[in-house]
Amino acid sequence: MKLEELTNSIERQKKNFDDLFEVVKLKKDALLKNDMSLLDKAVDDEQKLLSAISREEKQRKKLTFEFAAENSIQLKTGSIEELINALPDKNFGKIKESRDAIKNKAAEIIKLNSHITVLVNVSRNIIRDTIYTVFGKGENNFVNKRV
Repeated sequence: MKLEELTNSIERQKKNFDDLFEVVKLKKDALLKNDMSLLDKAVDDEQKLLSAISREEKQRKKLTFEFAAENSIQLKTGSIEELINALPDKNFGKIKESRDAIKNKAAEIIKLNSHITVLVNVSRNIIRDTIYTVFGKGENNFVNKRV
């Protein structure tokens, strides 16, 4: 029975990561459109999903240890990989498939977040350069500060 619960937990985590990917895409679009209300909503949704991911990971780990105990196995880390290696005769097809999907989605999220980081850094540099151009840095400026 624990195997079914474990499978369900991993499926829920897969959905959490799919939802997180969509929210991160929404956050990127909000930044590109300069839509602050959409950005606020995306950040709130992202925080909720990150909390859900954390809770589900704790549950998954608990279920992994319980399943291992039912099968008289000692696990060190409680990872799915460790469980699969400890019980090669069990059918973990659905779990492996979901775990691989989560890994792929996490990689996509990391890539998208790196794009957002570049976008924010470029924007910050443009703003800084504009301020230096308008107000100057030393003698070179367009605006006379004494006015």
